[in-house]
Amino acid sequence: MSIGKCFFWVFIILLGCNSSRNIQKDYKAKYSKPEKKDTVATDLGPAKFKFDSIYYHKGIVKQGEQLKFEIPFYNKGSEPLEIKLISACECTTIDWPVLPIPPGERRTLKISYDSRDKLGLQIVDLDILANTQPANTFIKFQLFVEN
Repeated sequence: MSIGKCFFWVFIILLGCNSSRNIQKDYKAKYSKPEKKDTVATDLGPAKFKFDSIYYHKGIVKQGEQLKFEIPFYNKGSEPLEIKLISACECTTIDWPVLPIPPGERRTLKISYDSRDKLGLQIVDLDILANTQPANTFIKFQLFVEN
């Protein structure tokens, strides 16, 4: 085999290896799950809540159980978000960030629901008072308490 043919075949093999890497890279880009970001793009203006939803379905719980869950949110505004108060029914306790949340940052509301003395469909309103425009933000969660 001549040297020219050897270089030709080496070139073809190297080209094939490089194509394989490109195919693998394209496959990963297309089918791998994106990394979950802890920040979000912000809008100009005052602090602003960005929830995944304003209505959360929490399923079925047995009467007397404590349901604990978290609701993530972002500050979508360009100013720090300061939560002043969150109110709900007497069966719900909420733990929220006390320090200002920088623009674009993710935090969570930690919710604990006591299903004692409850039965059937329960819809709980969370009223959030913060330095947003308007000052109040409303979200809800629902669950079904069974005997």
